[in-house]
Amino acid sequence: GPPSALPFHSRPPALRLEPLLAHRCISPTVLRTHRTPAHPLTSSPRARVRVLLADDAAQAVVQALRQPSSGRTYLIADDRPMGRLEICEEALRLPQYAHLEQAPTFTGPPGAGGIGGKRCDSSVSRRELGWQPKFPTFTDFVEEERRATKASRESSVTAAS
Repeated sequence: GPPSALPFHSRPPALRLEPLLAHRCISPTVLRTHRTPAHPLTSSPRARVRVLLADDAAQAVVQALRQPSSGRTYLIADDRPMGRLEICEEALRLPQYAHLEQAPTFTGPPGAGGIGGKRCDSSVSRRELGWQPKFPTFTDFVEEERRATKASRESSVTAAS
């Protein structure tokens, strides 16, 4: 069945999968804070974040569970880490957030000391699992969401005519 149907304790003990992911790619906390400018984010705008679609991470888990138990740890990540401000600005391009006028304010260190985040390469895990994310980057996700929304609107207009 789907990964959510597998009880945690029934997972093979030798298998560890550590996905770096965000639910549907957008942090509800960031967007909630975005709507209330009185509460700025207390992190660096340049802090790097790995963003992976939850469905992509789930597919990687399924592929890992299909592997013979070997004690391997798989690294699953997107293709491009983005700064927190960059993620917020990209999210503003999504139709459901078009009503928001600007990205949130960040109060963390803006310089090199505040970049942080993880640099990683998941190509070995991808090759071993035979897995590729549907959306290699958050920008790819945003572009697809915009295309799908536009196609849906055009379809609705055509059906109404």
